Amino acid sequence: MDDLFDAYPELSQQIDRLCPGVTWCLTGVSALMHDDEALYFEITKPKHWRKRADGVTIAGIGAIGGSIEPGETALACLGREAEEELGVPIEIEWADETRFVYEQRVADSVAVEPCEHPVPVLFTISRNLHPQDRHPHSSILAIVTFLARLGSMPGLGDLYGLLAVPRGEVSSVFCVGELSLEQLRGVSGVRIETRDPLPDSSLLSPVWTARSYQLLLQAGRL
Repeated sequence: MDDLFDAYPELSQQIDRLCPGVTWCLTGVSALMHDDEALYFEITKPKHWRKRADGVTIAGIGAIGGSIEPGETALACLGREAEEELGVPIEIEWADETRFVYEQRVADSVAVEPCEHPVPVLFTISRNLHPQDRHPHSSILAIVTFLARLGSMPGLGDLYGLLAVPRGEVSSVFCVGELSLEQLRGVSGVRIETRDPLPDSSLLSPVWTARSYQLLLQAGRL
């Protein structure tokens, strides 16, 4: 994974500034996947859902991606995850600047001089809530996010669900806190594909990278 920070040391320096005096590590990679018509997001697996006291199910909307394996670069991880989750090739694109979201707060952006390595669009940074399970020596975890164009129409792969949001309806979906399944289905052009039906009373809420994307949209930073 060092190739990213070797190419752009300014990015790791910015994380150092946001997290002074603590150890951090890059734990995952994701992408804002798109084609000419839509952006594509994961609907998280049922094991990650939660239930409110009133019985309503909260399912997550997340970006495509996953955990970086030992010795794996961020780009290699992203290519592997795209193949596993969508079954299609992707073309990674260069961002104009890299945004940072720390503990669900939008922080400064950094513009780097592009080189052969793609410039990421976003870092999502948060406390390590389970240090006994993963990365026991790191207090802070970071996920790096790239822009990526799909080479063909994606399939469900090993995802539970896939959400396609038309470009013109992104604000309708992401500039509110949560959407009911009925509201989401009512957004023009939205496509939802799941392995099993979602509960009719479901609410869908952005998590991790998708939550950072939502915060940046709300702040007018994307």
